[in-house]
Amino acid sequence: MGKTVAELEDMKVAHLITSRRVRHAIGVTYLDHLRMVLPALAVVFLLFTGYHLRFSPDPYALNLAMLAGAGFVAAVVTFAALHMGLIRTKFSHFGLVPVYLLFLAMVCSDVFLIGELTALYTALFIMLSLAVFVVSRVSYWPLMVITVAGYIAALVGVAGDTTHFALMGLGAFVLSALYFVSRTRLMRREMRLSIINSERDREMNDNRNARDRFLGTMSYELRTPLTGVLGMMDLLKSTQLVREQREYVEVAGKSAELLMAIINDVLDISRLKAGEMKLVEQVFRPDRVADGVVRLLGAQAAQKGISISFAQDGDIPDAVLGDVGRISQVLMNLVANAVKFTEVGGIDILLVAERRVDQVCFTWSVKDTGPGLTDDQIDKVFGRFNELDANVTTDSDGSGLGLALCAELMELLDGAMGVNSTVGEGSTFWFTVTLPLAEATELIEDADTLALPIFELPLNILVAEDNPINQMLIVKLLEKGPKWKISMVPNGRDAVSEAAKNDFDLILMDIQMPVMDGMEATRQIRGLKDEHKEVPIVALTANALAEDEASYREIGMDDFIAKPINSELFYAAIANAAKIKHSKSEPKDA
Repeated sequence: MGKTVAELEDMKVAHLITSRRVRHAIGVTYLDHLRMVLPALAVVFLLFTGYHLRFSPDPYALNLAMLAGAGFVAAVVTFAALHMGLIRTKFSHFGLVPVYLLFLAMVCSDVFLIGELTALYTALFIMLSLAVFVVSRVSYWPLMVITVAGYIAALVGVAGDTTHFALMGLGAFVLSALYFVSRTRLMRREMRLSIINSERDREMNDNRNARDRFLGTMSYELRTPLTGVLGMMDLLKSTQLVREQREYVEVAGKSAELLMAIINDVLDISRLKAGEMKLVEQVFRPDRVADGVVRLLGAQAAQKGISISFAQDGDIPDAVLGDVGRISQVLMNLVANAVKFTEVGGIDILLVAERRVDQVCFTWSVKDTGPGLTDDQIDKVFGRFNELDANVTTDSDGSGLGLALCAELMELLDGAMGVNSTVGEGSTFWFTVTLPLAEATELIEDADTLALPIFELPLNILVAEDNPINQMLIVKLLEKGPKWKISMVPNGRDAVSEAAKNDFDLILMDIQMPVMDGMEATRQIRGLKDEHKEVPIVALTANALAEDEASYREIGMDDFIAKPINSELFYAAIANAAKIKHSKSEPKDA
């Protein structure tokens, strides 16, 4: 198919731009070349100056020395101008011209004035070296014409048989021209290919970054409606349902949870690729990481009739410093993957610790009795969107992102990850992380909820949420407390206004809202002059990553509830906020 006029014009423009970039690249290369050549030429001129003053005949010694001295000065001045940035890339090809002409004048004068044929060897050297020192056709051919003319004039002006030198001059000219043409063609071709490849790489990176940003944005936007879906499913399960209805609700809820897990994986990968994910380090107990995973996935494994066990080996320290959230996420993904593909048998989690002075190298391994992996599957298992073959995954749900996410999180943690597998026997996925030791006194234990009947407490609660579905969901959840008074505002500015006028026991603050976001609203509430600034504020947001939680607490939020809202965690956060309010309202000892 022929190309359109517009496509041909675009190709011409692209070729023109590439040609300009090639010329610029050659100019930059030549500037670097001059920085090396000019000092050497300055030394050569200096040596010639001394030679002529010492060995040349008296009538001509001073003139020849002055020519050599002028060449030395020209080389030094050009070198200085180069370092001062006075020679632009566009004119770099002419930087050697004055020095070269002085060199040629010195050699030709040596032949004309003294009549030494041996000086012609220097002229031959100049002719050959011209192809090495010059890369521009604009300067090479004029200089070569001047050199050949000077060489011929020297041959004519010297007495004696010069046939030998004439043949040598012809050979030097041919060799110099052939080398210059082949060298410059190769240089231009390499630079053109380099520019085209760099442009292609940049375009691919831009496309990849745009794709990752799009996936990240879409992942976040999809969480908002899914929060409503999951919340309503959770509320629906708490109502009186017949068996068939409950089954439908559970299937719908499981599907929504799977979709949310996929969205979370896509969001995490896009953040990793964009370099936006940061490690949030805290002191933690390494043996507790697997306990939480077993507790969360044990029921799912029991439904399939398989067991999950945990064992540890080595000198396990009481406390280390690291991003426990990301380590738990990797272990959770590996165990969830094992549960997904294991139908008979069990899953063994092993933690091995190896002390290294003030650090500990931890190796977590997850061994299952699933179908195992072939060598080809092992090569692909940590790639994005790589699920196993259809006969393995027919009854399994998966996005193909979990293991890819684990591998990239390991890079972020400066760890390593791998798998050992035998088809028909099972697989062992493992990862290693080296963490520094910490003091056990720095451990942050989980806060106990208030030992009071939380639903019987009279609480005045302000909710700042702009999404109507989430507003309805939150109101339904809060209606469980018959003594709870609920106030609803759609943005952060109204939340600040209400907080300044009323005595609230708790503020549930969405982060992304119109007019004023939740973080700015929190800053302004904490800046109030009276006791209203002490009200507990709980973030209510889909941004529930560890680094997000750290930023919320940094501006003065007391806790956060992740969307989609889990009712148990929701009420636990309210109980914790009530405890904070209760502790702040207690009279202080004198």
